[in-house]
Amino acid sequence: MEDVVLKFGVFREILTDGAPELTGKSIEQQVLMLQSKQINPVPYRPQIIGLVERFLRSWKDCVAMYMANEQQNDWNLWVKFAVYAYNSTAATAE
Repeated sequence: MEDVVLKFGVFREILTDGAPELTGKSIEQQVLMLQSKQINPVPYRPQIIGLVERFLRSWKDCVAMYMANEQQNDWNLWVKFAVYAYNSTAATAE
């Protein structure tokens, strides 16, 4: 969270897929501290969860290209470049 807020500023809202690690007390307190809004969509609403799922599919593809060589163990060195590549790519509406 620190890397995101200090680099891009405080977000107005955060959309999660309802995963327990993103809905716990720690995240809840951070969202409250930042005066943001946390959105946990109703399950089985693909039009809402689709945003998160689309990102996860794109991210999985990015990681799969890197992990094609299973000897890779320097995740911490390349992950910021992968995030930059994802954020710099024009997305199309599906």
